[in-house]
Amino acid sequence: MLDNVKAYQKFGNITVYPDPEFEAFSPSTKIFSGGRTNDFLTIGGKYLTDTGFVHNQVKVQIGKGECEVKSIQFLLSCKPPKNQPTALGGGQYPEV
Repeated sequence: MLDNVKAYQKFGNITVYPDPEFEAFSPSTKIFSGGRTNDFLTIGGKYLTDTGFVHNQVKVQIGKGECEVKSIQFLLSCKPPKNQPTALGGGQYPEV
């Protein structure tokens, strides 16, 4: 029921998608050297396909920098910044 709605349109069915789930890196710290043109960071997960969103709606942070998402299929692939970003928590390496 819609509170105080005088008129409404009949809407079609809506589809509810599960939230994507991403896997932790193994080992927990991943050393990555960006800057080369063919370097990509890949992150595994579940429910990455047929989720109702596209790659440009997803944001991946690496510390204070951004990893540009290039594709989401069975893995999320993103292009890291050329230089290592600063860690959010003040550690040696930035968090993803």
